[in-house]
Amino acid sequence: MEMTEETIIGPMGSEFRRISGLTPDGVLDRVRDMDRKGIGRRIMADAIRGIVTWMSPSSSHEVLGVAADDVIRISCELLGIQNRSMRGTRWRLPDGRPQTGLEADAAFYIGESARAWISVWKKGRRAVEEFEARTPPDLVVEVEITHFDRGKARRYRDLGVRELWQVARKDDDMPNAAVTDLQAEGHPRELNGSRVLSGLDRDSLARSLHLAEGQQNDELRTLLDLLFTSMESSGGD
Repeated sequence: MEMTEETIIGPMGSEFRRISGLTPDGVLDRVRDMDRKGIGRRIMADAIRGIVTWMSPSSSHEVLGVAADDVIRISCELLGIQNRSMRGTRWRLPDGRPQTGLEADAAFYIGESARAWISVWKKGRRAVEEFEARTPPDLVVEVEITHFDRGKARRYRDLGVRELWQVARKDDDMPNAAVTDLQAEGHPRELNGSRVLSGLDRDSLARSLHLAEGQQNDELRTLLDLLFTSMESSGGD
């Protein structure tokens, strides 16, 4: 297969780059070089398919990624569950191939896995690395969707991730988010709301991200508190 390079500008102004047609060793060499030079950001390295994709995020992209952090942090506080943000960790396939895998815009351990990470952290850095190597995040967030993302849900599913949020916006409109159950029977399936953060529906997630972008934390907390209180009162799960 002939090697090809492609560069596109995403709808929120980020620059996305992809090299296709590499050999498996070529993928490893390319990613090692990027790591050594410190230019790798949001890498997707697939040695089997011969692809390396990375990006240079816009300020709008980064602000929305941080907003997702805030929404998840406050939601977990209100729900009384533990969370551990893993930011742009590179998650590798279970077979342990070096220098392959994906870096999400944001990744999280939530609930039991977050408590387990904290317990392991007390044992030292090596124990943490071993835990992360065998424990995928519960939730990953991808911001600013392009055609480079085709098949990404399947790759996250292969990694063992439970849920994917794909957050997008055109022009100055309110963000929208697609929520996908990656481990649904048969294939990933889009949901009307999160199962990892039970009760957070897509519309409320969009409003929450919008408030978090502007650091409207009081309004954000009020919105989420009302949402989860209403869910509890109605007996929802």
